[in-house]
Amino acid sequence: MSEEVYWDKLRSADAGHLHAAAERWEAVAQKLTRHAADWRVNTQQRVLNSGWAGDAASAAEGQLEALEGQLRNCQQELESIHLQFRDAADELLLLKADQAALKHECEAEGYWLFEPGGRLPEVRITMEDQASGSPGMVGNDPQFQKQLSDLKAKRPGIEQKIRDFEERIRGFDERWAGSINHLADVGQKDTVDDQTASDDLYHSQWNNVIPADIQSNKDPKASAAWWNSLPEDTRQQLLKDYPGTIGGTDGIPAQDRDAANRLYLPQLREQMATQLAGGHPDPGVTQAKLDGLNALQKQLDTPSNPPMMLIGVGGNGPIVSYGNPDKATNIASYVPSKGGLDQAFVDGDLGYGRQLAVAAHQADPKASTATVVWMNYDAPPRVAGTSISMTGGSGGGDDGSQPFSQFQTGLKITHDGQPPNLTAIGTGYHNGTLMGATQGNDWSGSTVVTGDSGWSEDMDVKNVALRTGADADLGDPATLKATANVVTGHGDRNKPVVPK
Repeated sequence: MSEEVYWDKLRSADAGHLHAAAERWEAVAQKLTRHAADWRVNTQQRVLNSGWAGDAASAAEGQLEALEGQLRNCQQELESIHLQFRDAADELLLLKADQAALKHECEAEGYWLFEPGGRLPEVRITMEDQASGSPGMVGNDPQFQKQLSDLKAKRPGIEQKIRDFEERIRGFDERWAGSINHLADVGQKDTVDDQTASDDLYHSQWNNVIPADIQSNKDPKASAAWWNSLPEDTRQQLLKDYPGTIGGTDGIPAQDRDAANRLYLPQLREQMATQLAGGHPDPGVTQAKLDGLNALQKQLDTPSNPPMMLIGVGGNGPIVSYGNPDKATNIASYVPSKGGLDQAFVDGDLGYGRQLAVAAHQADPKASTATVVWMNYDAPPRVAGTSISMTGGSGGGDDGSQPFSQFQTGLKITHDGQPPNLTAIGTGYHNGTLMGATQGNDWSGSTVVTGDSGWSEDMDVKNVALRTGADADLGDPATLKATANVVTGHGDRNKPVVPK
């Protein structure tokens, strides 16, 4: 008996059913979460705070703690089920997209796939089939013979690609069957132990859907190629299901990152608020940072001119753009000198970004300018959804130089039309992000050094078009105008601004 073939099964598979199942499991998980919160407030806390003492009270407290643990484990397990169904649905979408891409590749190289069903497709040569009705064409045309010979020589490689892809489909099916069997086994138990619940939730969060090299956010060019290869409906589904990853990946268009981060920000705020309310927040989760995120959300919900885009949030820190950098002629990226995510960052640093955007429009009304406020990258990306430990900025050592440089590369990759005019704006107090990001050979933009204490004259900061005095105020009208002139390409190189 021949081995089961998955190629045609994939063609007819509908990921929509799995997505619908994921949504239903998510609804069940949310319902239990609400029930658990209500139980803690109206049952557990009432008993614990009642003043009841004695052996019976101690026994009751132990029982309540055990019940609370079971509720928590059930919450985690239901969340795990939802995530596993979601991941399976999205992996199925990507497999279908790759199957279509493989067929397109075959056609582009001069082959076509005969798909009889029940067995792997046969790779046939298009020109050979076209010439089947004209036998003389093969014998009388040396160029035709050469092309046909080359195609025949390459055909085994195409056939191997199809066999390898068949193994990918089979592997997915076996993994998903294993997950379903495991979940069924857990569902048969009387209780869900702590280890099972934690392991299931952990493994479901580190999914196999988005390729590892994309999740690591190391190569904007590779990320752009991967994103652009996907059908639009698949991109929109991934954006919805993995907003924190998509929203923080350099090489993905700003509009898609903005859409993803607007979905992710409320999730992040809710996670932080829940942890703070429970009294056991993750490292880096503070009330000040939650207040900063809440203030950021309020600004996003308020219409602005130029329009505000959220192209980074979470472990990588907030990145806000006034104007669309993918469409703008000029892009200015400002790295705050110090401080972290709090109300002052939202009011002060983001306020400066908006001011600079307005000043740039006044300096050159005919050109479009996007101003980006780039928070630092002290926190390792993807460590946890709530690990926002931003404290430095361009004064935070060299921690941010590589990510900031990569961010600039991503801006160039996703930009529409002619390459943009780039400007980096940062402090001169320490040899940190600004210096490191402009050391590479790829940096060809202008640089504005604010609060310069002289270090940049001795360091390899390229194309410094403007230095301000050490006590200069960014918001000072003269400084703002001079910076706007540099951003729009109208500034005098190395002409310092006299502070007030």
